[in-house]
Amino acid sequence: MNFPERIKGSGVPSYGGTRSQVSKQVIFEQVQSVSQGFYKEKAIDIDSDNANWVVFDDYLLPPRWKGIARSSPLLISFPMEYPALPPVGFYLRASLPKSANGHMYQAAYHSADKAPLSKNWFWYCVYIDAHNWKPAPIRRSGDWRNGDSLWEYITMINEALQSDD
Repeated sequence: MNFPERIKGSGVPSYGGTRSQVSKQVIFEQVQSVSQGFYKEKAIDIDSDNANWVVFDDYLLPPRWKGIARSSPLLISFPMEYPALPPVGFYLRASLPKSANGHMYQAAYHSADKAPLSKNWFWYCVYIDAHNWKPAPIRRSGDWRNGDSLWEYITMINEALQSDD
């Protein structure tokens, strides 16, 4: 049996502006959880007004980046539809001389946010089809823990940065 699409609109993300309180709360909770569990004692900068982005300041790159860089700031831009839609790719500082596997671009594709490109970021191609992103329904604080979240996205980033392809 086929069910109708449950994401409002076309499933194409939009960026910037004032997001819903629920989306903002989920992003702040997820960033805090990742910070406490994965990114202890390192600087994190978040858009405190609208939760449109987060920067992990000294993101440790995997061993395959040896000879390129040990770490880089890493930016994630959240679509206005988050958590219903996942982020589209992520951004590393344009000062990196190259990518270990060629997936870093001076342009953004797949309807990714183009704004960071003008602020010295390169876009790193990681794309999740909306049908494969399964966030939990949000009824109260913490419900996001029962579905796809920033934790899964960070895991995917680590896998992509370690990948040969």
